[in-house]
Order: sequence, then structure tokens, then C-alpha cells
Amino acid sequence: MMPLAMVMLGGGLGALTRWSLTLIDRDTDDERILLDFPWATFSANVLASFVLGVVVRILGSSTDPLKESLLLLLLATGFCGGMSTMSTFALELLMLVRRSSTVTAVGYLTLSMGCAMAAFWVGTMLVP
Repeated sequence: MMPLAMVMLGGGLGALTRWSLTLIDRDTDDERILLDFPWATFSANVLASFVLGVVVRILGSSTDPLKESLLLLLLATGFCGGMSTMSTFALELLMLVRRSSTVTAVGYLTLSMGCAMAAFWVGTMLVP
């Protein structure tokens, strides 16, 4: 029962974090940003990758397997899984292509993958 509770709690918090990023994106002055770029999803995926890198690095050195397992479920599976979103990424990418924003779509695809991988790597390197 405890593993289920950890995933539910972490997933809920991660989803709320992602939703909060969409609210910030909507409140941003539209004249200052590239309107076609899905900033909220991009930010959520990069941030989730960074947090996952930190979590993996910290919990990889844990000596308590049960504690490690529950924290991984809470933070990695739950929080990071709830915050990141491949399905929304795919939908937004398709919408960009359908609007003939091909350059933006390619940029979104390239930046999302590259920045998420870089963020994960930085997360693993920040923790000694």
C-alpha cells in the first residue's frame, strides 16, 4: 500500500507543478516571447529531467534499499513522471507541423531532447 501512496503523492505534486508552469506561460507578456513555442511543456520536461538526475545520483548511494525504493517511487516515478509529459510534447509538435511552423517544430524537437538530456546530466553532476 505504501508504494502506491508514494507514486500517487509524487505524481499529484508533479502534475500540479506542470500545470503551474502552464499558468506562468499564459501570464507572460506575449510580445516578449516566441508565441508558437510551447514553453510550459518544454520547461516541465527539462526540469523533470534535471530533478530525476539529482534523485538518481543521491539515491544511487543509499544503503537502505527500502528507503531508496520508496523515495524513488515518490520522486522519480511519481514527481518526475507526473511533471514530464511526452504525450503533450508529441501533440504540440504535431500542432506546430500542422500550422506550417516547421522550423519551430524542428527547434522544439531538437531543443527538448538536447536540453532534457543535458539537464539530466547536470543533475547527476551537481551532487558529489
